[in-house]
Order: sequence, then C-alpha cells, then structure tokens
Amino acid sequence: MTHLGLIALIVHDYDAAIAFFVDALGFEMIEDVPSTTNDGHPKRWVVVRPPGAPVQYTSEPRVGAYGGVVTFLDIAGNTWHRLGSV
Repeated sequence: MTHLGLIALIVHDYDAAIAFFVDALGFEMIEDVPSTTNDGHPKRWVVVRPPGAPVQYTSEPRVGAYGGVVTFLDIAGNTWHRLGSV
C-alpha cells in the first residue's frame, strides 16, 4: 500500500474534531452534511483530507528503512504516524 485512501473515525464532538483536523492539522474540509444513524439519531457526515500542520508530537522525527516518520496525537488522544520526509 502506497497511500491511505479513506479512514473513518467516530468522535464525540464533531465541531472539536473539525477544528482539530482542519485548523490544527491543516486538513481541507470537503463535506459536512447532517445525517442520521440507522436507528434515526442525528449525526453528521464529515469528510476532510490532509496534509498535516502543527500538532502535539510524541517523539522526535526519525528515519527508518521505510523513510521518515513523525508521531503525533489527535484530539481524542489517538496516536498517528505520518510517513514522508523528516
């Protein structure tokens, strides 16, 4: 696999997640539409796309056999690894 095409995340607060991914990481807002769950509860269908920007890094950038990698946290405390130039 040379790239990630799509990933789905469940968040507790759509606006906070959008602020994190769009404002902090510099993702582009593609879609934000109201929707409902299968049992009729309100939800939103939000689509954003990279690249990244300033975030809370958990380690120094490093280079391995696969290339460079940086590790950072998202708004929910999930660890992300971004491959590329460091």
